[in-house]
Amino acid sequence: MHFIYEEFYPNPVGDIKEDVTDTLHFLCRGYKAHLPWRIANNVKLNGKKVTEEIFRAHLEQHRQIFKGMSFIGVDSVETDVSAKKAHAKAQFRFYLDNSSGQPGEVSAEAEFFFDHEYDNYCLIRLVIDCFGIN
Repeated sequence: MHFIYEEFYPNPVGDIKEDVTDTLHFLCRGYKAHLPWRIANNVKLNGKKVTEEIFRAHLEQHRQIFKGMSFIGVDSVETDVSAKKAHAKAQFRFYLDNSSGQPGEVSAEAEFFFDHEYDNYCLIRLVIDCFGIN
């Protein structure tokens, strides 16, 4: 008999923290080469509703523009999960090389907003002010 552990013992807080970390790794040129799969079909980006494909393309473009960035780590993730929505706030650090004009370590904050869809919490909005993502 084969079963999936999460079907019997779901862990939405753990899933959200993993998605937050994976997304920040991706954006800051860490070891993740792809965004997490739990992204809603429609996402709010810079005040407008866009498709998942446009959202992914926008974040991929950010990753390509900032080639001199490297991921250091996530210092903390605070989550608030309800039956229909979730929110996470992360403190993270990245490094900018000399190509940025202001090399060094940077501390930043990111906010993630999720809706409960299809038995998962899917990302519906991402805010990282220092990257111009809101």
